[in-house]
Amino acid sequence: MPAEGRKVAPGYTSVGGTGGTGGGCAIAFGFPFMAAGIGMLAVGLGAFGTFEGPRIVLFAMGCVFFAAGFFVAYQGVSAILALKAAARRQAEHPGEPWYVDHPWDPSGATHGGIKGLIGGFLGLLFFGGFLTPFNWWAWFSNEGVLPVKILVSLFDLILLACVFAWVYEVLRRTKYGVSMLRFGTFPFFLGEPLTVYLQGASRIAGYTKLTATLRCVEEVTERKTSTDSNGRTTTTQTTVGYIVWEETRAFAPGEVKLPEAGKARLFQLWRPKDELSEWRLEFDLPQGDGARPSQLLNDDNKFVWQLVISAETPGLDYDATFLLPVYAR
Repeated sequence: MPAEGRKVAPGYTSVGGTGGTGGGCAIAFGFPFMAAGIGMLAVGLGAFGTFEGPRIVLFAMGCVFFAAGFFVAYQGVSAILALKAAARRQAEHPGEPWYVDHPWDPSGATHGGIKGLIGGFLGLLFFGGFLTPFNWWAWFSNEGVLPVKILVSLFDLILLACVFAWVYEVLRRTKYGVSMLRFGTFPFFLGEPLTVYLQGASRIAGYTKLTATLRCVEEVTERKTSTDSNGRTTTTQTTVGYIVWEETRAFAPGEVKLPEAGKARLFQLWRPKDELSEWRLEFDLPQGDGARPSQLLNDDNKFVWQLVISAETPGLDYDATFLLPVYAR
């Protein structure tokens, strides 16, 4: 059930499960969709069978079914591999639970990169393929009544908004490149100082507003069961991030001295360490106050430490969220 009076973490997205639970079920669930997609693709390509209507519609439906099944099966395989990797790290690092909890890079964390852009592009292709048969029905089959056309048009507008959001993100990555945060130590411990270095910080020079928020977020999977007038029950679940502890610092224009450095590159969205334009940030981690150590292995209830850096700059603004390894001694 939702927690009354708790503050929801703005802009929070799930860090994803690494516990490996349900991996086999996901694989079994995905294969029938993949098989159905392959069948539709075969008919759409004219390999066998007949189809009353444009083959491109069936081809698009086949791609959607196959992609959906492949994605679910891939998530299942990834969950199983993550569980095995956690067990291997536990054997290699006894008495160091942070190595088991998450596959950390001890040198630091990153935000952005080409992987996210590719994932967004594939998501747009999936959404567009999903809408293809409905658009054919609404506009080209001579059977699309006005309510159908209105509903399909609304979803087309949603797709268009997603395209604009993806293009905006590409432009922002072009301006700033991949954001890299270097850890002063690994891991960080509750009740002790936290020191990090934002590399390539010169890319936010000339900011008019700059904030850095350190926060501990409890990620909760909430399930809600409802019953309709026919007595049928449905269960829905949502993932919500609630703030357990946070500290925000605001910096006036010109307060942070940022040296000059090279620009981000269009076709190279990653870059090597850039110590010349590092920005050093320090926080005192709490001991108590409800703060909890990182707990990322649990699929249903996680505690996540993040550093959120936002800057309003000429043109596209900067915004990056970094995952932090904060644990208890």
